[in-house]
Amino acid sequence: MRWLLPACLSLSLLGGCFADRGDLLSEANAAGRSPAAEPAPPARPALAQPDPAVTPESFATQAIASRRDLAELFHALTGAPVDAAKETADAPAIRSQHDEPRRQQAVAQVAAQIAEGARRIAADPRLRYRVVQASAALGPYDVFRKGFPLQGLGADDRITFMRGVDLARTAADYSLAFSNGADFALLKVEDDATARRIEQLRTGTPLALTGSLRVSLFVQDAAIGPGAGQLIAHVLRVDLVDSNKALLASSAPRGGPLLR
Repeated sequence: MRWLLPACLSLSLLGGCFADRGDLLSEANAAGRSPAAEPAPPARPALAQPDPAVTPESFATQAIASRRDLAELFHALTGAPVDAAKETADAPAIRSQHDEPRRQQAVAQVAAQIAEGARRIAADPRLRYRVVQASAALGPYDVFRKGFPLQGLGADDRITFMRGVDLARTAADYSLAFSNGADFALLKVEDDATARRIEQLRTGTPLALTGSLRVSLFVQDAAIGPGAGQLIAHVLRVDLVDSNKALLASSAPRGGPLLR
């Protein structure tokens, strides 16, 4: 029976090795475990989408024609109070007012007008459907795709308005960006005669001086952050018009029906 003792010792040592290895693996696994995952930030709410039943013809007179229109839309969508000082900073008509009570009255009047416009828009979502004029920047006609490459509505493009003689540029400026502008990268023109006419206008004279884009859109959201206030819009239709406002061509988003 002498052979049992070495065998037992061997088994005992082997068991101890496995026990030690198991402890090491447990410690390694414990050390390698990642800490509890941080909770994901709340998802940004989806952008509001336009009602398909609303056609550009139904809001053709609701234009964005000035910085004031952008300011009213911005405050309607954000609910932020109007900062009278920012809205009137560097305004010549107010800086030239030496009577302090009258100056304060003029400042308050501007803020009240913007706030009232914002209240109307917030109470009636139909006022978020607008039309804006933009410069027509067309590339040469693409005979294969049957259309003109269109610039001005891309992801990095913005529409802004100068403040004019009464309101100068300050940190309270606003801009209009587009969530689906890439869908309008090509102004479709199927008719050859119309395409030739537009090409002649494009090459014969700067089309930006003789015509413009009439962009029908739905204002979806407003981005609050440092710097200027930004509005985000969903484009519904793009019309190319001549200097007499006569329609030359229309384009709907890719894959969608022509909204006319």
